[in-house]
Amino acid sequence: MGESTVGRPILSVVVPVFNSARTIGPCIESVLAAARPFDGADLIIVDNGSTDASREIVSRYPVRCLCQPKRGAAAARNAGVRAAAGELIAFIDSDCIADRAWLSEFVGGMLPGVACAGGMIAAPPATNDFEAYCNEFTAKSQENAIEGNAVPYPYINTANALFRREVFDAVGWFDEKFTWAGGEDIDFGWRVHWAGYAMRYLPGARVEHRHRSGPGQLFRSYYRYGRGWSMTVRKHSRRIQAMPPTIAGLGVGDVQAILRAFGHGAWNVLSFRDRRERRYGYYRVLRQLGDCCGRVAAWFSG
Repeated sequence: MGESTVGRPILSVVVPVFNSARTIGPCIESVLAAARPFDGADLIIVDNGSTDASREIVSRYPVRCLCQPKRGAAAARNAGVRAAAGELIAFIDSDCIADRAWLSEFVGGMLPGVACAGGMIAAPPATNDFEAYCNEFTAKSQENAIEGNAVPYPYINTANALFRREVFDAVGWFDEKFTWAGGEDIDFGWRVHWAGYAMRYLPGARVEHRHRSGPGQLFRSYYRYGRGWSMTVRKHSRRIQAMPPTIAGLGVGDVQAILRAFGHGAWNVLSFRDRRERRYGYYRVLRQLGDCCGRVAAWFSG
């Protein structure tokens, strides 16, 4: 891609990839379309040791492809940032599709004083009860991370994010001790917040995230999120003075919420309600159980 357009900031887009042969082609095509207004933008694919056809598919496109043998999304993103030329660095996951206006909405929303932003993470229309359940919490996930009160400090889900380069110069890199996907963006977001940088939610900067394949993947995803949360809380335990003492990153309120979810979910599964409510109860239990197991596993693994 050519030199930057006059008046436009130079953009880099980083996409971590691991065994993403089914999704990386459409992802790249959507990003290239979104980058057309920005002639200086470059797209950097960071392969994290794929064993499928991901790299062969990537080679068909006018993008840079780096190899990062150290496993983990944090290491892959760091490799992309080091290689990026842009003053603005965007991230998108390899199983997401960017709207055509994705980058334009991001750049237009980066007002003076705003150092980073997160866009909406939407989902394709549901075709069954499982997808409908996932859609209910996916659509609000980014807004809740930045503006909600689900966690003590804001952060940006890096499946759809934009940062000024100065943020990395000031607070450092993603922590590569997070060797699985989950937690590294919370840790990084908290450090950005503590450094005094402003975050913004930009719903117009929208990507569409592929549905999880089924309940098993839902459990595994929340297991990783739970491990990441526990590791983040332990890492910053001295800083998070307002939080009560916890076990595995689980406060009293968390335990109560999980027990309520288990109870409500079990009631829906076992009671004589319609089939959709029973399935929702089952999915809710899986989601909470995965998160809880991940937190406990991380705590006891040290």
